[in-house]
Amino acid sequence: MSAYVHPTAVVGDNFKPSPFVLIDDEVRIGDNVITGPFVHIRHGARIGDDVMIGDHVTIMDGAEIGAGAVIGNHVTVAAGARVGERSTIADFAYVEG
Repeated sequence: MSAYVHPTAVVGDNFKPSPFVLIDDEVRIGDNVITGPFVHIRHGARIGDDVMIGDHVTIMDGAEIGAGAVIGNHVTVAAGARVGERSTIADFAYVEG
């Protein structure tokens, strides 16, 4: 399966999703974003420019990832959580809102 991007999602230039990526409705993804496989970005989440997202990551409803952030493998970003610009989130982390 290739990536699925909901028709209401807005995706920036040079977005590079891996297979089995799901992008839900009303998501906004910036330019130069790369994801690993099995990533789910849920309703209304916001991803800044130049973000790298690892494998098996879930970004919940309304979460925000700042520009230049690196999200490790097997991470969950909770609904409404904010990850700052140029932050690094370690593998297996849970980021609370």
